Amino acid sequence: ATRRSSLRWLIWCNSGTDSKVWMREELCNDKLWCNQTPMPRYRGFLCNMMHHGLAAVTWFQEDILSLTVSIFIKKERKKMSTDVITNANAKSRTKVRMMVQIGMLAAISVVLMQFEVPLPFAPAFYKIDFSEVPVLVGCFAMGPFAGAVIELIKIILHVAISGTTTAGVGDVANFLIGCAFIVPAGLIYKKKKTRNGAIVGMAAGTVFMTVVGCFLNAFVLLPTYAKAFGMPIDALVGMGSAINGKITGLSTFVVFAVAPFNLLKGVLVSMIVFLIYKKISPIFKMGH
Repeated sequence: ATRRSSLRWLIWCNSGTDSKVWMREELCNDKLWCNQTPMPRYRGFLCNMMHHGLAAVTWFQEDILSLTVSIFIKKERKKMSTDVITNANAKSRTKVRMMVQIGMLAAISVVLMQFEVPLPFAPAFYKIDFSEVPVLVGCFAMGPFAGAVIELIKIILHVAISGTTTAGVGDVANFLIGCAFIVPAGLIYKKKKTRNGAIVGMAAGTVFMTVVGCFLNAFVLLPTYAKAFGMPIDALVGMGSAINGKITGLSTFVVFAVAPFNLLKGVLVSMIVFLIYKKISPIFKMGH
């Protein structure tokens, strides 16, 4: 036998096979201290033990050993079953908490969407709002997928409550361009959850939103908008020309109206989130 600092005395059991079995001393409860060979009537394992310099011969009956192993296995199975149930309950609570947070942030976004500010360099149908602030907060707190879900719920609730004044074109544009902003920012922040990671993510999201917004407006949204209202694209361009003399065609409309609109929105939303996120982020971690 051997003794280590972190273990109790261990006993080597010779079961008559080629293997050596080491057992804890407290499992031995049928000790025979003698200098003679074990008696044949004991059917079990012969154990040699060195304890305090004394030699001892100890017999373990097979039924006692079997009972001990059986009890140990039952305890381990019960412990594993309890752990599985605990983990399942924790995952369920996490899902419920996430659903509540998504709904709360979507509701706040809908409220903020009602406060729109017209811009002096763009037509009247380009109005800036700060509904992306709760969406980006949720994206940072729960991930890009959760952010996209919040964005979708926001648009659906807005249409259900206020209706649409753009034949649905503006609402689709809001969702696509909003996702173009929050998803890249959320992906970058998810990989690097630091102040610099947030700044880089929001900057990348702003640039990507601007590029995607220009492309969608030039080739998809403005043509669809004009068709939905039965007017030529030149009429939309003319609305921009009346405000900004530099707008003379579709390309200049995108450069001098769409691009500045998305850049300004991205910068303003990013600044607000940067200032408030660390202060409110503990709310999303409560209960973890």
